[in-house]
Amino acid sequence: WLKFSGSFGSVLCTMFPRAGLFGLVLILFQALGTEGKFTTGSVTLGGNDTIHLWKYVSKFAWAIGTGTYKLTWRLQEPRPEDESLNLKMLLYLDETWDAANSDPRCGQTAEAAYRRKFDMALPSDGAWAKSIDGNIKHSVRSHIWYFVISACDTHLKEPVTLDFEFSAWQDGGSQFSVEQQYLLPVHSVVLVFSTILVIFYVKMCRQTLHPVMWTLSFVIALQYVAQVFHALHLYLFMKDGRGAPLLETSSEFLFMWSQVTQSALLILIAWGYCFSATRSNRMEYMIPLAAALWIVHAGVLAMGKSRDGAHDKHCEHEGLVGWCLVLLRILLFAWFSSAVEELQRHATRRNSDFLQTFKKAGAAYFATYPMLFFIVQFFAPYYRHTFMQASLMIFQLLSDVWLSSLFFSRGAFYQMSVWSGSQLPGGSSRRDWLPKDS
Repeated sequence: WLKFSGSFGSVLCTMFPRAGLFGLVLILFQALGTEGKFTTGSVTLGGNDTIHLWKYVSKFAWAIGTGTYKLTWRLQEPRPEDESLNLKMLLYLDETWDAANSDPRCGQTAEAAYRRKFDMALPSDGAWAKSIDGNIKHSVRSHIWYFVISACDTHLKEPVTLDFEFSAWQDGGSQFSVEQQYLLPVHSVVLVFSTILVIFYVKMCRQTLHPVMWTLSFVIALQYVAQVFHALHLYLFMKDGRGAPLLETSSEFLFMWSQVTQSALLILIAWGYCFSATRSNRMEYMIPLAAALWIVHAGVLAMGKSRDGAHDKHCEHEGLVGWCLVLLRILLFAWFSSAVEELQRHATRRNSDFLQTFKKAGAAYFATYPMLFFIVQFFAPYYRHTFMQASLMIFQLLSDVWLSSLFFSRGAFYQMSVWSGSQLPGGSSRRDWLPKDS
């Protein structure tokens, strides 16, 4: 069995709340001044195929009230022609977007379904054109507006690359699109409760720890840092409309990896690692398996990040990425369930009762993401992101509380364990009730 220094463990545990203290103060501080979403990018337009003459640019969901936007364009490289390049800027409402986007580019539906049209003249020398400024007023409900640039009437046969700058504000000056407007308070509240959990966890783990408790410490550390990073990103986004993409991306990867590590921990326990000294070598198999799961989940998440800003992406785990994660969770649950059932075959009635409870709790954990993924499909697109993020954070926090209680209490889990040299608080050696590995 592995042993770890209690002093080193206490230092690591103490770092958790201190790491996020400054970020917690920042995100709870009220911002002053005007805020605005600010997006830059480039679009290549033109060619013989009409599909290259009509391009999606960006989207924004305005809440009830009167919002504003500003959009300006320029040629990335000057053109030899002296005349300006004449293009159209089209705005589509979410109610007609699907029909317009599914129609052939420059087709009748795509060209007729827009709600607003602006004519633009881009200087041939590459200077910024006159900006397009407008208002969006909603009185009944929120709507998503899609911005498209069109060269359907220009007969632009040679491709040109255009740069754009897009800014948008809600009524009142907030830069958050509807799907993001509740994220900062949600992250702030969850971060407060996470800090409380970490403080209590630190008090419990100021001693020599068993490897499973070190793993849980690692999971909680990843989650806490992820929440601090994302809250800081949202705070900065509130101030300048840009945020910190590196913090946002790091947060998403850390949060995903914390879930993967916790899944591996549950499977390791289901393998009998904590219930038999003869099965302690199973940790050697779990480490490379957990690393493989990290890599697979990182690849899936990277695939999702590559589609940021896409017209049909309304939350981080949309479409194929979400289905891949659902499949992975189902496979992990099948693995976990099979391992628990193998334990139950060797357990006494008392032990079997606990294992059944443990199996149900683990099933609830593995089923959380698939359940949320299916439920969120019934939400309006602009509410999906907030619902998924808030739900996942809350369920993850609850699972941390459950595992902490499981490991540090003297309940059924403690009574079943065989702590031959293990370091759970108050642990003592007991006779193995599981057969040795073959």
